[in-house]
Amino acid sequence: MKTTLHHPGFGTLEYEESFWLGKRTLTQNGKVLEKHGKNEYRLFDGEREHSATLKGGALLGVCLETADGERIAFTPALRWFEIVFAVLIFAFMLVWGNSVKLCKIIPVVGGAIGGALTGLCIALGILFSKKTERTAIKLLIWLGVLVASFLICALLGVLITALFSAL
Repeated sequence: MKTTLHHPGFGTLEYEESFWLGKRTLTQNGKVLEKHGKNEYRLFDGEREHSATLKGGALLGVCLETADGERIAFTPALRWFEIVFAVLIFAFMLVWGNSVKLCKIIPVVGGAIGGALTGLCIALGILFSKKTERTAIKLLIWLGVLVASFLICALLGVLITALFSAL
């Protein structure tokens, strides 16, 4: 995820975070800033150097807080309904995968494999929903995540059931 913004004092600030590795880079006016401490950077406003701390993450939003108390937001926090949908999708798959009656209708892989696949779908849903500000599109993304996670787990469940019934 890459975010660029223009600050009146510091110029062009660019924040980039790798979705898979979590590696963060911060650049000021095209120059990569080095870390001075765990999440601390030095920004230059043309006259003097400022100390700033990078705080937050994908769920809480990412911001840069300067020692002067200024807060520069790069990404917004997840909205309440995005968190609710993520939990509901996981709960839906958990209930379906643990219900014998529901699995007789459509077998769904559960346990560690189903949880990992659903978790991956939810993480991708968070990534895609962060790319838009429109609520309707975010809702469509989460509906797609629900359908995709269910179909993937159902496909694996059907394959595993067919494999074991053939033995």
